[in-house]
Amino acid sequence: MDKLPSQSEDVQSLWCTEIQISEATARISLLKAIFYSFEQCSGELSLPVHVPGVKSKGQAEEPVTLYHHICIHLCTFIASFQPSLFAELDAALLDAVLSASMITSLLAMDAWCFLARFGTAELCAHHVTIVAHLIKSCPGTCYQLNNLSILLKRLFFFMAPSHQVEFIQRFSPKETENLSLWQHISFQSLSTELRKQTAYEVTRVATAECRKWLSSSRTLGELESL
Repeated sequence: MDKLPSQSEDVQSLWCTEIQISEATARISLLKAIFYSFEQCSGELSLPVHVPGVKSKGQAEEPVTLYHHICIHLCTFIASFQPSLFAELDAALLDAVLSASMITSLLAMDAWCFLARFGTAELCAHHVTIVAHLIKSCPGTCYQLNNLSILLKRLFFFMAPSHQVEFIQRFSPKETENLSLWQHISFQSLSTELRKQTAYEVTRVATAECRKWLSSSRTLGELESL
């Protein structure tokens, strides 16, 4: 990770692109290999293992946890990515976020949040929209939905106010079908005016939906669907 940024774009592309060698064999990208290797370090991550930290101007080098060490180097590596490799980066991060390994998913979320802060506001808004669509397409309850909802909540804090307005217009809290999405978004990430307006709409629609459900011939067994 530390050496690749100094290489040419062609070399970086070779390392960071997944290649199908044969019908049965594929060479995974470096990013996916990093997350896979990280997932195998559960023993080291559960112990108080410390490694040398990254030197910074005016600060002494201090030991950091293995997780912190890997996260710093991963984010530094991501910052050097060429635009042509963003599709590979998005795919690798999403694949790791959806991992059954909680610590692997957390590392991918931390890296994604770094990308949201380091990249453009448009890129952050684009990623939030993609995650929102994925959440809406998730059937029922699963760990993947839980991971995506945490990522959405964190990314929303990095959105520009204008993009938050666009998001509200696209996924209007006035629509019942969007209530399942808004339950994962913190109103604290919105400006004061947007917060009041959105909270009011979510509460109004949710209350109306509850009253509709109570006035129907529903049974206790169907309560979970509400």
